[in-house]
Amino acid sequence: MSVANVFVGFWILISVDVLLSFGLQIMLALAVFYDAKARGNSEPLMWALLVGLLGLVPGVIYLCMRDSAKNRMIVCPQCHAVHAIGLPNCPQCGVYNPYCYPFCNPEIPMYAKKAKTFFIIAMILLAVTVIVMFVAMWIMIVGMVSQAG
Repeated sequence: MSVANVFVGFWILISVDVLLSFGLQIMLALAVFYDAKARGNSEPLMWALLVGLLGLVPGVIYLCMRDSAKNRMIVCPQCHAVHAIGLPNCPQCGVYNPYCYPFCNPEIPMYAKKAKTFFIIAMILLAVTVIVMFVAMWIMIVGMVSQAG
């Protein structure tokens, strides 16, 4: 095997790895977008763009903050009892809570399923990316050893 063939194979695999990494970022951004929609987050597009463009740091921040909106407390306009915004009715007087729609939306299971699907695809892409990187390193090492010997 010539040195040129080793380098060409190495750079082809690195190029494939870069493309897989872009696909991984897109899948993670889509997973965050649908997860944010399923959890009633008011800014799902912002979180998706941050994760898609900047990667893991905003992803970790999103994971830390993703349940905070549903647990926010509001005051019932009728009996003035304090309850979670995600409840469809006041637990004390039973009056309808108009602010619960993002948390009681019938499309939530669909959004959650899409988020899970995109996350699974992202994890598969991550595994393939790591495997391709190891294969590229292996080709480089074997090529250098065969040239030295």
